[in-house]
Amino acid sequence: MKTKKILITYEIPYPRFDGVSNALKNLQPYFVEHNINVLLVLPKPTVRPAIQHKPYRSLEVPGVVFPAYLDCTFGLPLLSSGELLERFMPDLVHALAPFALGRSVIAASRGMNIPTVGTFTTNIPEFCPYYGLGMLRPLMWKTYKLIHNQCDINLAPSEVVKKEMDGHGISNTSVWGRGIDIVRFSPDKRSDAVRQYLTQGHPRRKILLYVGRLSKEKNLVALYKAVKGLKNVHTVIVGDGPYRKHLESLFSEENCTFTGFLDGDELATAYSSADLFVTPSLTEGFANVVLESLASCIPAVGFDSNGVAELIINSGGGLLAEPQNHLDLREKIIAILESPSLADRLSMKGRAYAKMRTWDQCFRELLQYYESLIM
Repeated sequence: MKTKKILITYEIPYPRFDGVSNALKNLQPYFVEHNINVLLVLPKPTVRPAIQHKPYRSLEVPGVVFPAYLDCTFGLPLLSSGELLERFMPDLVHALAPFALGRSVIAASRGMNIPTVGTFTTNIPEFCPYYGLGMLRPLMWKTYKLIHNQCDINLAPSEVVKKEMDGHGISNTSVWGRGIDIVRFSPDKRSDAVRQYLTQGHPRRKILLYVGRLSKEKNLVALYKAVKGLKNVHTVIVGDGPYRKHLESLFSEENCTFTGFLDGDELATAYSSADLFVTPSLTEGFANVVLESLASCIPAVGFDSNGVAELIINSGGGLLAEPQNHLDLREKIIAILESPSLADRLSMKGRAYAKMRTWDQCFRELLQYYESLIM
């Protein structure tokens, strides 16, 4: 491949507990192996994250904090984008979830005839209704269309997201999925001691696991409604976010443990020590957490929507409920918990599927997109 320099923009700090950070962390060794010099441009965080990953070479730029996400900084337009590109002289620009910061760098790269890849990772337009801003949804899609149509290639995390992008007039779309570390996320990590801890001393309870950000758009009230009153069940919620206090109050009468943020082997052990993974989110583009549960031999249950549905259907590793029907979600949970044979079948299918989604394959797919622009 001709390129040796790639400039990557991201709209929020890295690392964080999200799918994009996960991809950046896992792809970094492949960039090094292929002698690709990456410069990561992103906003400076208000607080340094507790997550420790080997850092990319990075340039931190000014950002802004919004009331709904006080723990996160969002990138602002970079007025010196042209100067940055002239100094670094990248062979290609890759804008991850481009908005204000990414848009300014994309515009400058077009003026300098630098090939640009855009990746649609977070379905922000569909977040709007969760914050009482549903009227902004059409405007947000128009904005994303304007930004992405300046890119040479636009990568969607799944087929369902690609179709949605196509439907909103975004051009040059292709699919670039995500990978999984099947050594780290493995049924071999199951731990009786961790089950004892997660269930607060009641390891015989069935563990229903949720992993992800604790925010309104994750639709976690639907999870509460689905599990409320279930006997011999313990809900474990892994993650953190602005909605945590509300959720702790909501689940206060249920058998429930909030672990906060987990990463690495701690996270992998939590997955493999559970009995069932449940996600009520309707806005996932890819649902990395579902793939992590499948790799851990834990069946998944979710609503028949977006990336969650695509992963569960393609893998055969779980069951889907009618969107926003918490009673149907509850029935699917009970169906798996009450049938060990069904749980085993789903688990084996999920693990087999995950073995085909390695990070090596993920990087090779990305490399092919890069090479199509710079060869």
